[in-house]
Amino acid sequence: MNDIQKVFQEMQRLNKVYNTNLWHNYKHREVRCQHLGELYFKNYTTDNKITGPDATSTSHKVIEIKSGAAKMLKSVPLYSASVRVEFDKQNDVTQRKKTLNFDGLITLFVDKSEEPIFYAVIKHPKAMKKLREILKQKQDEYLALEDPYRDSISLFLKELFTIPYVIYHNGSRRVPKKQIKSKFKL
Repeated sequence: MNDIQKVFQEMQRLNKVYNTNLWHNYKHREVRCQHLGELYFKNYTTDNKITGPDATSTSHKVIEIKSGAAKMLKSVPLYSASVRVEFDKQNDVTQRKKTLNFDGLITLFVDKSEEPIFYAVIKHPKAMKKLREILKQKQDEYLALEDPYRDSISLFLKELFTIPYVIYHNGSRRVPKKQIKSKFKL
């Protein structure tokens, strides 16, 4: 029990350091993306509020930060390709518009122990155009289903790999897409 208490005390300390609740809505994952935001977006700043953009910069006014968790397959030492990031509240017209209007995206994919598998940064205009096309198609499919129990759309790993000009990182090192793909059973 003493170990658990120490973990909570450390999280409380870190909540004060980052001026946010790191437990809320995977905020700890967003904080772990900060080094890439600062590397790729001019004058990058994060927003610790629950509403509004996750981050902004002078070059990109609305930057979203998303994350997903991948499972290791039992049959082979690879991760499942079913990993995805979610865009929720798609039952709301305003939220659907917001989903198509951000101009930068940072994603973090983690394993079951929350260790990063890889990061992806999308900021190039052609990459954002392709991402918006994928998300718009997902929204159209969502609206056609009229499912009252689901309010999110997903960007799957295979779809992410179709987007040009994505910057991939393994930790702090930039790596080619093929290196990231080699970790998954596609």
